[in-house]
Amino acid sequence: MSRSTSGRRRRPARPATLDGMRGLAEVLGVLLIVQGAGGVLNNLFGDSPSWFAVNHIGFLDGWEIPASVAVLLAGFVLTGLGRTREKKG
Repeated sequence: MSRSTSGRRRRPARPATLDGMRGLAEVLGVLLIVQGAGGVLNNLFGDSPSWFAVNHIGFLDGWEIPASVAVLLAGFVLTGLGRTREKKG
């Protein structure tokens, strides 16, 4: 590690690509949460035509609610990965 003028050790800077990937994971996670939660609510309470992606995938006919729950969980995982930080060492 390098030393600053005050004698304290500085942590090396993290690569910008890692921060960018975390930000991307967080944004994609939020989008998946919206798609998953909206898909569940739409299929439970209305089943009307909607913009939720799971409703437009043909091979998921009859499995829209479990697929929406899976999308919702994937969104939470991605959002959690985007929010993780390095441990102080």
